[in-house]
Amino acid sequence: MRGRPCWFALFLAVIVPVSLLCTGNAVSATGKEKDSMGTCIKEVRITRGRNPFREWDASPAGSKQAGAPVRAAALAGDDFDTPPGLSRCTFEGGRLMGIEKKTREPVVSPRCFSPLTRVDATRIETGQRKEIGKLRCVPGNDISYRDIVLFLLESQVITTYWHIESVICLVSEDDSQDTYRASFRGTHMYFTNARNEDKLDFSIIIEKETGAISLVGGF
Repeated sequence: MRGRPCWFALFLAVIVPVSLLCTGNAVSATGKEKDSMGTCIKEVRITRGRNPFREWDASPAGSKQAGAPVRAAALAGDDFDTPPGLSRCTFEGGRLMGIEKKTREPVVSPRCFSPLTRVDATRIETGQRKEIGKLRCVPGNDISYRDIVLFLLESQVITTYWHIESVICLVSEDDSQDTYRASFRGTHMYFTNARNEDKLDFSIIIEKETGAISLVGGF
C-alpha cells in the first residue's frame, strides 16, 4: 500500500459485500448518516460487490445489449444461479431473479415481472418519471409491495450509486387502494481525486390495477 493515497484503502474497505434486505434484516447506517436522512423506516447499503450485473455488463454479450431491458425468463431447473443475498427474495417458492450459468446474464421471473428497464436514481430530476416495467404477481401473505420495491433496489435494477455504494433509507410509504408509493432518501459515494458523496431523493410507484412500476425523482 506504500505510495498509494489513503482513499485507496478506503475504496477497498467499502466494496466488501454486505447483507441484503430480502432476509428481513436492514443494514444499519452510521449515526451521522441517520441524522442526515431523518425518519428511517428501513435502511439499506447497496454495494458494487453485490451487483448481479457486474459480470454480464463486463462481458462482450452484455456490452452489445447495453440499455436493453432485463429479460423475464423461467427460472426452473439448474440453469441459473441465485444472486448473492437474494436467495430469500421469492414468490410462492420461486426466485425473483437468477443469473444464467453459461452467459452470466441476470433475468427476472416472469411470474412476477415483465421485462424490466434498468433505471438510474442518481440521474433523475425532481418530478421526472422513468418507467421500469410491470408487476405481474399480486402481493399478499407471501410477498409485500415493500418487498418488491426493496428487491428492485437490492437487485440493482434501480441503480443508486456510480462507483462504489449507496446508503439509503425508506422514509415514507403510501399504500392506497390504487397505488403503492415508497419514498427514499440517502447518499451515494464515489471517488474522483477524493471521496465524494451526493444526495439521493426518489420514489418508487406501483400502480395496482396495471402493475406499472416507475421511478420518480423527489417525493
